[in-house]
Amino acid sequence: MRFDFHGTELTLHIDDLVTPAAAVVDAVTATQPIPANQTCYDGGSRMDFGQFTSGSGAYGWGNLGILSGDPSGIDQVILVTTPAQLGTTDTDCLEAVVARADIRWTFTPLRGYLDPVDSGATPGAGGAVDVIDGKPAGYTAATNEYRADVAARFGITVDDLTYLNDAQLMGTNKETAPAGRRLNLLLADR
Repeated sequence: MRFDFHGTELTLHIDDLVTPAAAVVDAVTATQPIPANQTCYDGGSRMDFGQFTSGSGAYGWGNLGILSGDPSGIDQVILVTTPAQLGTTDTDCLEAVVARADIRWTFTPLRGYLDPVDSGATPGAGGAVDVIDGKPAGYTAATNEYRADVAARFGITVDDLTYLNDAQLMGTNKETAPAGRRLNLLLADR
């Protein structure tokens, strides 16, 4: 298995895929790895690469726009299929995990320079900060805060804040900071 990326397109190549019986599997990526014992994958932030069948040379692509153009936020590739294709009738599981592979990127993140520093609470960014080894690691926004204010508190841009939190902010209002939700401030935890 390998990835290639060009611009905003990420291509997943899977060679010599052997699927259970005649099952068709979907290849999806996860921005948070799933536990090794998890057999059902019905949620979480992901990029879908489409259907794969047994054989060699299979590939699919995904739009990197959802990860600010940087695939290094992807931690795992998961192959899933419907429980019926595996011969089970588990009605609580929409997608059964067939296989998973952790991803180790061989390039540095595109924004490796990010090093947020907490300048202290402000009227627009007074939420709680998690600190690890003396550095801000996370921020939980209070009610009615804006992303611009939160980003300014940590000396980064709104785009940088979104980059650090692609998965957490996907599908939320682009202006506000979601109250009560922890935002990541560590590049390593992207």
